[in-house]
Amino acid sequence: MATFRDDVFYIEEMRPEYVAMAADDFFRVARVIESGLPTLDGLVGTVEWGGEAHALYEQRLGEALDLVTMLGIGYRRAGAALEDYGSAQQAAKDLVNTGIVIERRLGDLIAPLVAVHAGISAVSPMAQWDFLIGPSALGGAEIDQQREAVRDEADYLFREAEGCYARAIPTEGGARTTAVAALRAARAFLPDYLADSRNTARVIATAPGLKEEVYQAAKLDPNARKPGERILNEYQVAPDEGPRQQYPGGGLLVDFGLVEPLTVTPSEARILKQMPLADQITFYNIRQQAIDTANENFPEDKQDGHTDAFRHAYWNALLTRQFGEDFARAMTTAHEAVPDHTAGSEAMDLHNNEVGRQIAVANPGASPEELAVLIREAVDSGRTVVIDKAGDLAYSDQVARNDTGQPKPEQREGKPQPDSGY
Repeated sequence: MATFRDDVFYIEEMRPEYVAMAADDFFRVARVIESGLPTLDGLVGTVEWGGEAHALYEQRLGEALDLVTMLGIGYRRAGAALEDYGSAQQAAKDLVNTGIVIERRLGDLIAPLVAVHAGISAVSPMAQWDFLIGPSALGGAEIDQQREAVRDEADYLFREAEGCYARAIPTEGGARTTAVAALRAARAFLPDYLADSRNTARVIATAPGLKEEVYQAAKLDPNARKPGERILNEYQVAPDEGPRQQYPGGGLLVDFGLVEPLTVTPSEARILKQMPLADQITFYNIRQQAIDTANENFPEDKQDGHTDAFRHAYWNALLTRQFGEDFARAMTTAHEAVPDHTAGSEAMDLHNNEVGRQIAVANPGASPEELAVLIREAVDSGRTVVIDKAGDLAYSDQVARNDTGQPKPEQREGKPQPDSGY
């Protein structure tokens, strides 16, 4: 049975760059652990005292050394497993993309035949050719002649596209099976203890001097987690053509004082114009709610800082709760489609937008107040990003609120905007 594009759509939707980012994080943790092992190992046998305390100290030190060693091995093996799987994902996507290009050539080739067969124009070119050479296709001298004229090339393109799709499935699936087994094996090296990341964030936030140590470590330690080039490149959107505009420029919403005109991109304006008036009012109210709640949580913060991070994440969480994830993604991505946007500011906003949507999707029954608490925790624990004093992206738990800065004046190529559904 032939493999069609629909059969590999899940591969087309995969994001190997995210897998690579996760692998980098595992390797980073392994490097941090390994950098401390010589110091810890050097303490063994260096303390001189008598009595039972000395033996207990040496025992606990040895246990700590074993624990840290196992952590390093586990994280490095997990990183290697994810690195291999990310590469396989990319290879599978490359096969699918090659198949798509070949299938489009098939579609162009058989377009005249498709035009005379009502009802098959909506299916894929491979499905079209499969129909055209089957018993249900129209006959007649002229149609038969057209079909025979392209048959050899069409059959070849069909086989080539199908082969790409068929090879993509085991390329990804086999690597996934291997990665899962490797991750389970890596997990076996991790000590069996539990940690609550929320409590960890609270300890760091409340312990005198500890948060400042986190800030300094982020600046000075090359192994400290950093957003890096992948986030900067991944979270970019193609700019709109044409200047920003006032919306609404007039009409009932303005005449009755229901909304204040906003400065929006052309893409934002197009989405808003297609929304019912009641939904437009709700959209404006959500926007203001996000602004007010951000200012309550992070008063007097700078642009591109923690207030900005909270506002974008909370705005997206509220929009997702009200209108769904697809609409929230399309609308807030359109908001960033500004020609003069710096790469750092754009990546920061788009990344934080996604964090907010993820939180809303993961907590479908959460109230606006509960979402605000979850977003605040995301900012405090470093799920969101800000701009540091050097103008680079940094995680929000690694930069003090008085230590944020302005993004570097650079721009990067953007990706197409998603469909809003309106």
